[in-house]
Amino acid sequence: MSLSLFHIRREERVPAVIATLWLAVMNSLMISKFWTALTTHPEGLQHALRTYYHVSGFDSYTYLLLTDWDMYYDVVRHPLLPYLLYPAYLINQLLTAITGQNMALPLVAVGLTFCGLCSFILLFRIMREVIGIRRGDAALLSALFFAMAYILMAFVVPDHFALSLTLLLLTFYITGRQMRAGRLPGAWQTAVLFIVTAGTTLTNGAKVFLATLFARKAKFFRWRFLLAGVVIPAALVTGCCWLEYRAYVLPKEQAEQQQWKKHRKEMMAQARKNHQKYKNAPWVIHKGKALGQDNLLKWTDISTPRWASVVENLWGESFQFHQTHMLEDVLVFYRPVLLRYSHWWNYAAEALLALLFLAGIWAGRRSRFLWALVGCTAIDMVMHIGLGFAINEVYIMTAHWAYVIPIAMAFLLVRDGRGRRVCRVLIGLLAVYLAVYNTWLFIDWTQQPIMLPPFLF
Repeated sequence: MSLSLFHIRREERVPAVIATLWLAVMNSLMISKFWTALTTHPEGLQHALRTYYHVSGFDSYTYLLLTDWDMYYDVVRHPLLPYLLYPAYLINQLLTAITGQNMALPLVAVGLTFCGLCSFILLFRIMREVIGIRRGDAALLSALFFAMAYILMAFVVPDHFALSLTLLLLTFYITGRQMRAGRLPGAWQTAVLFIVTAGTTLTNGAKVFLATLFARKAKFFRWRFLLAGVVIPAALVTGCCWLEYRAYVLPKEQAEQQQWKKHRKEMMAQARKNHQKYKNAPWVIHKGKALGQDNLLKWTDISTPRWASVVENLWGESFQFHQTHMLEDVLVFYRPVLLRYSHWWNYAAEALLALLFLAGIWAGRRSRFLWALVGCTAIDMVMHIGLGFAINEVYIMTAHWAYVIPIAMAFLLVRDGRGRRVCRVLIGLLAVYLAVYNTWLFIDWTQQPIMLPPFLF
């Protein structure tokens, strides 16, 4: 990686400034909506978040991490994320000491806006340097991506998706350039990218290996590369998960077991009361049937309808907000798991997006880079649609896979001709529609009073 990676080039400056200003405004609206509720709660930030902060299915652990550092994120799915955020925690402690006010909200907003800027530039460069389309077309497709509903949300909520997307795009940019130049990704590069990417979101580490496999082809399986680039970093991340479990999770589990043994009768009675009280709570009636209750199996879902989930949630809400139940958490509020749009044009936009995407795959069918990204997307589809992981709120995972859509469409704009002009017009219309539609609904939502959940935690 050269220093040019960190330099904003002349052709990138105008679109980058526009994207940054747009994200800054969106983050400002989020802060204005929740600032008073989260900073004046008499019992502190954690209680305030439980009461007031329920934005779709996103977690708010980053606010807690920057306020009082602890292992809030799941140690298996996000093993290194708390450590990556530790410098931000120290900065917040300094700002709090200076101002006398917890500055977690604005500090997170700055970090999210920065991740948005990095992601925009990386996607723009993939279009320009890896696929080779014109500057205006690259800006158009990057704008289309950022106009998608849950790409916008990834950069305004205190979850891990903004950082995950930035690291994935960095991986694809570096690997894609090496593919185009005929160079092989080195073991050190693969190891570093895997550790930070898998450390943020474990399953995304597989995408680093898959992209490297497409770049190195058979040379991926050389024993020296496998040892240094795959086995050792995978062992390090696995060991980190195990150590974190022993240090943070196991003591809490043992304390709960001791508490259960000591107060078994009282806790059994309370459990029966809770069962009656919460038997019709959203997190009960909206939760699908899992394959099992052990380890990761408890996160699966085999009962939620697949086709309807694809139409309304995966290929619907991911890109277009629903007009009703806007950003309600399906496990907190009584929002239906499968929610239909109110107008036919929402489904027309879905169909156009799907047609352009499929046409892009066909146009780029000879590109190893594109097939690497399609393979990465297939990992998410197996998890979410196949196994049903988070299928009842699958749209919040959009940042982990939707980058493949504008990148595939870019292959429609490589060659000159009437077809390219038609595709450019269709992509432009879709980008304008998504930007106006989603921004309008989001701004309107930020101006509404905060909804309280029917069951307080």
